[in-house]
Amino acid sequence: MKTLILYDTLTGNTRVICENLQKSLFADTVQLPVRRKYTRLSAYLSGVAAALQGRGRALLPLAEDVSAYGRIVLASPVWAGRPTPAVTEFLRTYDLRGRTVHGVLCYERDAGIAAERLRQLIEQAGGRCASVVRVRRTAALMERLQADQAQLLLDPERGVLLPDSIA
Repeated sequence: MKTLILYDTLTGNTRVICENLQKSLFADTVQLPVRRKYTRLSAYLSGVAAALQGRGRALLPLAEDVSAYGRIVLASPVWAGRPTPAVTEFLRTYDLRGRTVHGVLCYERDAGIAAERLRQLIEQAGGRCASVVRVRRTAALMERLQADQAQLLLDPERGVLLPDSIA
Protein backbone atom coordinates (compact mmCIF):
# COMPACT_ATOMS: atom_id res chain seq x y z
CA MET A 1 0.00 0.00 0.00
CA LYS A 2 1.37 3.39 -0.99
CA THR A 3 1.99 5.60 2.06
CA LEU A 4 2.19 9.37 2.45
CA ILE A 5 3.57 10.94 5.62
CA LEU A 6 2.32 14.49 6.15
CA TYR A 7 3.47 16.62 9.04
CA ASP A 8 3.58 20.07 10.55
CA THR A 9 6.50 21.25 12.66
CA LEU A 10 7.73 24.41 14.30
CA THR A 11 10.99 23.27 15.88
CA GLY A 12 11.81 20.35 13.58
CA ASN A 13 11.17 17.57 16.11
CA THR A 14 8.10 16.23 14.32
CA ARG A 15 10.07 16.27 11.06
CA VAL A 16 12.80 14.11 12.66
CA ILE A 17 10.18 11.62 13.83
CA CYS A 18 8.57 11.48 10.37
CA GLU A 19 11.88 11.15 8.51
CA ASN A 20 12.85 8.28 10.79
CA LEU A 21 9.51 6.55 10.24
CA GLN A 22 9.81 7.10 6.49
CA LYS A 23 12.87 4.83 6.37
CA SER A 24 10.89 1.78 7.46
CA LEU A 25 7.83 2.58 5.32
CA PHE A 26 9.52 3.75 2.11
CA ALA A 27 6.87 6.45 2.12
CA ASP A 28 6.72 9.88 0.57
CA THR A 29 7.21 12.49 3.29
CA VAL A 30 5.91 16.05 2.98
CA GLN A 31 5.70 19.01 5.34
CA LEU A 32 2.31 20.69 5.11
CA PRO A 33 2.84 23.86 3.06
CA VAL A 34 1.42 26.77 5.02
CA ARG A 35 0.96 30.18 3.41
CA ARG A 36 2.63 31.94 6.34
CA LYS A 37 4.84 30.04 8.76
CA TYR A 38 4.67 30.67 12.45
CA THR A 39 7.73 31.92 14.25
CA ARG A 40 8.21 30.74 17.82
CA LEU A 41 6.84 34.06 19.02
CA SER A 42 3.79 34.09 16.73
CA ALA A 43 3.10 30.45 17.60
CA TYR A 44 2.85 31.40 21.26
CA LEU A 45 0.98 34.64 20.66
CA SER A 46 -1.57 33.51 18.07
CA GLY A 47 -0.96 29.88 17.08
CA VAL A 48 -1.81 28.44 20.47
CA ALA A 49 -5.07 30.42 20.56
CA ALA A 50 -5.91 29.20 17.05
CA ALA A 51 -5.26 25.59 18.11
CA LEU A 52 -7.44 25.98 21.21
CA GLN A 53 -10.26 27.44 19.13
CA GLY A 54 -9.94 24.75 16.45
CA ARG A 55 -9.03 27.26 13.74
CA GLY A 56 -6.94 26.29 10.75
CA ARG A 57 -3.93 27.91 9.09
CA ALA A 58 -4.13 28.61 5.36
CA LEU A 59 -2.30 26.00 3.31
CA LEU A 60 -0.81 26.08 -0.15
CA PRO A 61 -2.00 23.25 -2.41
CA LEU A 62 -0.12 19.99 -1.96
CA ALA A 63 2.01 18.92 -4.90
CA GLU A 64 1.13 15.30 -4.07
CA ASP A 65 -2.21 13.81 -5.06
CA VAL A 66 -3.58 12.57 -1.73
CA SER A 67 -6.01 10.27 -3.55
CA ALA A 68 -3.03 8.26 -4.90
CA TYR A 69 -2.22 7.00 -1.38
CA GLY A 70 -4.05 4.27 0.48
CA ARG A 71 -2.41 5.04 3.81
CA ILE A 72 -1.60 8.42 5.33
CA VAL A 73 0.43 9.10 8.44
CA LEU A 74 -0.47 12.55 9.73
CA ALA A 75 1.87 14.00 12.34
CA SER A 76 1.47 17.11 14.44
CA PRO A 77 3.10 18.75 17.40
CA VAL A 78 0.70 19.31 20.27
CA TRP A 79 -0.11 22.96 20.92
CA ALA A 80 -2.17 23.65 24.03
CA GLY A 81 -3.42 20.07 24.02
CA ARG A 82 -4.56 20.19 20.37
CA PRO A 83 -3.19 19.45 16.88
CA THR A 84 -1.66 22.45 15.14
CA PRO A 85 -3.77 24.78 12.97
CA ALA A 86 -2.06 23.50 9.79
CA VAL A 87 -3.09 19.91 10.53
CA THR A 88 -6.61 21.06 11.37
CA GLU A 89 -6.80 22.92 8.05
CA PHE A 90 -5.50 19.92 6.10
CA LEU A 91 -8.22 17.74 7.58
CA ARG A 92 -10.89 20.30 6.77
CA THR A 93 -9.65 20.76 3.21
CA TYR A 94 -8.83 17.28 1.91
CA ASP A 95 -11.21 14.39 1.33
CA LEU A 96 -9.75 11.27 2.95
CA ARG A 97 -12.53 8.84 2.04
CA GLY A 98 -11.09 5.39 1.39
CA ARG A 99 -7.82 6.22 3.17
CA THR A 100 -6.44 4.60 6.29
CA VAL A 101 -4.99 7.32 8.51
CA HIS A 102 -2.57 6.95 11.40
CA GLY A 103 -2.13 10.01 13.59
CA VAL A 104 1.11 10.84 15.38
CA LEU A 105 1.23 13.51 18.06
CA CYS A 106 4.57 14.83 19.26
CA TYR A 107 4.43 16.42 22.69
CA GLU A 108 6.74 17.46 25.47
CA ARG A 109 4.65 17.92 28.61
CA ASP A 110 0.99 17.08 28.11
CA ALA A 111 -0.90 15.81 25.06
CA GLY A 112 -4.23 17.02 26.47
CA ILE A 113 -7.19 16.08 24.28
CA ALA A 114 -5.13 16.16 21.08
CA ALA A 115 -5.61 12.44 20.35
CA GLU A 116 -9.38 12.61 20.62
CA ARG A 117 -9.52 15.81 18.58
CA LEU A 118 -7.25 14.41 15.85
CA ARG A 119 -9.34 11.24 15.64
CA GLN A 120 -12.53 13.33 15.26
CA LEU A 121 -11.00 15.48 12.53
CA ILE A 122 -9.74 12.44 10.61
CA GLU A 123 -13.19 10.85 10.71
CA GLN A 124 -14.88 14.12 9.69
CA ALA A 125 -12.54 14.18 6.66
CA GLY A 126 -13.84 10.72 5.75
CA GLY A 127 -10.69 8.81 6.69
CA ARG A 128 -10.59 5.57 8.63
CA CYS A 129 -8.61 6.43 11.74
CA ALA A 130 -6.58 3.28 12.39
CA SER A 131 -4.62 4.75 15.30
CA VAL A 132 -3.48 7.89 17.04
CA VAL A 133 -0.30 7.57 19.04
CA ARG A 134 1.40 10.08 21.26
CA VAL A 135 5.18 10.34 21.13
CA ARG A 136 6.67 12.10 24.12
CA ARG A 137 9.56 14.14 22.82
CA THR A 138 12.57 13.75 25.06
CA ALA A 139 16.13 14.80 24.42
CA ALA A 140 17.21 11.14 24.53
CA LEU A 141 14.60 10.10 21.95
CA MET A 142 15.48 12.92 19.56
CA GLU A 143 19.22 12.22 19.84
CA ARG A 144 18.73 8.51 19.10
CA LEU A 145 16.43 9.19 16.14
CA GLN A 146 18.76 11.82 14.65
CA ALA A 147 21.76 9.50 15.03
CA ASP A 148 19.85 6.58 13.43
CA GLN A 149 20.29 4.59 16.64
CA ALA A 150 16.57 3.79 16.81
CA GLN A 151 13.96 2.98 14.22
CA LEU A 152 10.26 3.81 14.47
CA LEU A 153 7.88 1.27 12.95
CA LEU A 154 4.24 1.36 11.92
CA ASP A 155 1.99 -1.46 13.05
CA PRO A 156 -1.24 -1.49 10.99
CA GLU A 157 -3.31 -1.98 14.15
CA ARG A 158 -1.44 -0.13 16.89
CA GLY A 159 0.16 2.69 14.93
CA VAL A 160 3.69 3.98 15.33
CA LEU A 161 5.80 1.91 17.67
CA LEU A 162 8.84 3.05 19.58
CA PRO A 163 11.53 0.53 20.42
CA ASP A 164 11.23 -0.44 24.11
CA SER A 165 14.72 0.84 24.80
CA ILE A 166 13.73 4.45 24.07
CA ALA A 167 9.99 4.60 24.74
